[in-house]
Amino acid sequence: MVSQNIYPNVITLNVLMDAFSEKGLMDKAQKLLDRMIELGGQPDQVTYTTLIKGYCLQGKVDRAKEILEEMVSNGVLPDLLSYNSLVEGYIKANRIDVALVLLKDMIQRGLVPDHVTRNMLTMILSKRA
Repeated sequence: MVSQNIYPNVITLNVLMDAFSEKGLMDKAQKLLDRMIELGGQPDQVTYTTLIKGYCLQGKVDRAKEILEEMVSNGVLPDLLSYNSLVEGYIKANRIDVALVLLKDMIQRGLVPDHVTRNMLTMILSKRA
């Protein structure tokens, strides 16, 4: 496509990134993000959250957190799904301390916890008991 001066839009790239992430192909998803930026595309909330979820599925929660920080530094505000995905990743990695810090950060940013967030809090409490 690119060789014919036809460039995919952010929605197309997000779909491809999601497919790579679901299959555990995070190297390909990351390369797609890098290429998007190289071609002048602007990653959006969906782009970053897709990568966060993908890295968490692979157990690479620290890399997922770096993506969240990159997201914020690039002026894209994380939403509830971004935080819930990352918090869940840290809970599954048994890193409750970081999960709690992220929950606090989420609330400080004005995001209102939903039923998914409340379920994660229940998971945290059960792991601490």
